[in-house]
Amino acid sequence: DWRIVRDIGALIDAGLGRAPRIVAHGPEDLWNEHRAATRGRDLDITGLSWVTLETEGPQQWPFVSGPTARLYTDGRFATTNGRARFITKAYQPTAEVASPRRPFALTTGRMRDQWHGMSRSGSVPNLFAHEGRPLVRLHPSDAARRKLAEGELVHVRSRRGEVVLPLRLDENVPLAGADIAMHWGDEFIGAQLGVNALTQGAFCPDSKQPELKFSAVAIESANLPWRLSGCAWVEPGQGAALREKLRTLMPRFGYAQCLPEPTRTGLVGWAFEAACAEAPAPELVGELAAALGLSDPHVLRYADAQRGRLRLLKLDGDDLQAAPLQALLRVGQHEEGAWLVDLWRERTAASTVGRWLLSPGAPPTNTAAASPQVCNCFDVREDVIRLTLQRCGGTPAERLAQLQGEQRCGTQCGSCLPALRRLVATTPEEVPA
Repeated sequence: DWRIVRDIGALIDAGLGRAPRIVAHGPEDLWNEHRAATRGRDLDITGLSWVTLETEGPQQWPFVSGPTARLYTDGRFATTNGRARFITKAYQPTAEVASPRRPFALTTGRMRDQWHGMSRSGSVPNLFAHEGRPLVRLHPSDAARRKLAEGELVHVRSRRGEVVLPLRLDENVPLAGADIAMHWGDEFIGAQLGVNALTQGAFCPDSKQPELKFSAVAIESANLPWRLSGCAWVEPGQGAALREKLRTLMPRFGYAQCLPEPTRTGLVGWAFEAACAEAPAPELVGELAAALGLSDPHVLRYADAQRGRLRLLKLDGDDLQAAPLQALLRVGQHEEGAWLVDLWRERTAASTVGRWLLSPGAPPTNTAAASPQVCNCFDVREDVIRLTLQRCGGTPAERLAQLQGEQRCGTQCGSCLPALRRLVATTPEEVPA
């Protein structure tokens, strides 16, 4: 990493006709430059050495002559007179208010494993394992009053724009509230500007923080009965090209999303979902099939022209008994054939569903959905955690410690600890017969 930083810096300087400003022979050189930049500031670490970091691990700053337990315990703050500064403001209502036309107060929060616009974290497929699908959350009572169902596509409209997203029922959302993760830009969902099409430009005059936690929106059912699902596993070097081909097609549908798929196989997977009011044009379906590598005449095919149904399936390998699906495209109304996506996602041998691959309907026993991931660092899922907790006894803290000793969940970044504590509280200890 240090060499990349140094070499890119040298290229930039060369392009500007000047000598390299980053002259480093290892990571310690770069870190020493950072250390010098902290001198005299509240995060002063000029007393810290590279050897200390290497031998003793991370230290708490400031670190001038040694570690400081905590800043400001002496009552002096990093201001010229040492006193803290507060801004007191009279209460101001939100820039928008809910109304009968837009009765929901939309907030845009963050997802646990993602960061801001996902320009970096959004390129790491395994960070989508915990929560990987754009959606809008409503309280079940609000959805019931409007006859909206779990998983249904809905229009979310504000004064500025709209997006179409699947609905998730969530009792943690307040009544008359709605929640969409802030990360979903137009590179992941088909709407121009993504979720920012809904939010407003009002901001705090002191902090300049935008008022992203309240936008008045309407939420209504989207009449988009025709659904398309396109998925493909490819080698890592082909992933970026596949993503771009799929994303260029998103604006041509009433609803679309294009997301990376977590995997443990070393392959890169991209999943494309779309919906439209009328049967998609054959030319558009053909473009999608070509992007997924499904134009080969040897691809397995099921078509029902009268009902507008289509399935294109490509096996990954020549062993017809063991080969999973490498790519698929399904077109139909509502959820017809949607179970094929789970078959593709789980890398299950296609032969396990036999004739159902190329016939109407779904097999009698669909592939069971994977248990939700709780710990991303070690890929520990909820079903494993609950089974382990049934064997763990003692206080909640003791049960959590036993769980972490066995499964390691929550021992690295710690972001899943709140979820682990909830599982400890809701999973009873198994009493021996």
